[in-house]
Amino acid sequence: MAQDWAPSTTASRRTVLELLGAAVATTGSVGAAAARDQSASGTLEKVGHSLLSNVEGGYTEAAIRDDGRFGLTGSFLGSGGSYLVDLEDPSDPTEVHRLPSSPLVRNADVKFDSRDGLYYRSEEPNRGDVTVDGVAVIDYGFAEGSPEEPVFLSQLNAGPTHNLFPHPNAPVVYTVNAHHGEFGLDVFDVSDPANPEKVRVAGPPGELHDVVVDPENEHMHAAYIGGETRGYVILDVSDPLKPAEIGRFSYERKPTYSDAGIVGFENCHFADYDPERGIGIVGDEMAYGIPGGKHFFDIGWKDGSPSDPRHVGFTRSPNAEMMNPDPDEDGEVEGWESYDWTTHNHDVVPRGDRSLLVSGDYLEGMVLYDVTDPTNPTPVDRYATDDMADQAEGPIFGVGGAPFCWGGNYNRERDLVFASDMVTGVYTFRVNA
Repeated sequence: MAQDWAPSTTASRRTVLELLGAAVATTGSVGAAAARDQSASGTLEKVGHSLLSNVEGGYTEAAIRDDGRFGLTGSFLGSGGSYLVDLEDPSDPTEVHRLPSSPLVRNADVKFDSRDGLYYRSEEPNRGDVTVDGVAVIDYGFAEGSPEEPVFLSQLNAGPTHNLFPHPNAPVVYTVNAHHGEFGLDVFDVSDPANPEKVRVAGPPGELHDVVVDPENEHMHAAYIGGETRGYVILDVSDPLKPAEIGRFSYERKPTYSDAGIVGFENCHFADYDPERGIGIVGDEMAYGIPGGKHFFDIGWKDGSPSDPRHVGFTRSPNAEMMNPDPDEDGEVEGWESYDWTTHNHDVVPRGDRSLLVSGDYLEGMVLYDVTDPTNPTPVDRYATDDMADQAEGPIFGVGGAPFCWGGNYNRERDLVFASDMVTGVYTFRVNA
């Protein structure tokens, strides 16, 4: 079978050999490494930061409302819950409310509804004997609630839920449950948010980890992390209640990161898109060993399409190092170096004829990539999200300290990036081309 992935990476051959060590030296690589793009440019400017309530347990997803007025973040462990953040002055992000959760429940994902006054927060158990509904619907101004006094409006009965995504133009919410055995994509009608209704399970079977909807092209970008389907799947959501597969790039029979090649296809974790060009951008999250990177797919940029995504580029974070081996395979691990150097959630920042990418790359902090040439994505700047780390309560599990940036989301209305670090809270950034 012909190779259907690009061997390019922004890492030099020497860097890759240093990263992967003797394994690569003895077994060889997928192909020659591409040189860094000398025309690449861009800078990150930190605007503001807040530790928020600084509750022990760690922060999660960062979301920003369409008008850029408010931000959201969640909590991983502990009783942090969800936080609404006032961004009127982006240099001074200010906590408006904290809605606590049980210490037995994590809220890994938070998202705004397209209607003002509503947001959603996911629910996952921190112990096997804990039962959760799946997604809480929070009224912070839709009906009886307010930004300062939010109220629980209802629940989406999806079961343990890691990630969710509200359709930007329709009263529909999609939930995924990859980590808890409820495979596929759950579709909820939230026309009446006080009485949401589960409509169906959609998409191919498999462990779906996360989804993002492109409302302009009516596409859903889905990252399947395991099970019957592994890889990048694109679905048609022209009928928001009936997602249907258009095409996929399967990770089946592709080299894994343990194969010691420059490019690996494993643990497909997050899929997003360039709103100005036909490019899909997919991140792999690896906990141990060789860190995961980002894949770039032509889905209309040149010869590819949504029905035929074509792999054109790959990069790791700029300072990636080998992480600890998997303790399940190699016994006890000394210290904590899991997830440190793998890439995480990202978003595209269009800049005229250029495309930049902001990415929470855990121990790297917030990283800016120039992805104008998707065959040669190039890191151009980074900010270590470790402000006030000496005062942060931080997570109550083995994250190796700040920076540990979860991700960032770009808001076109305010030309602002809102980001979160698991240890040090929330940040605002400007991106300069």
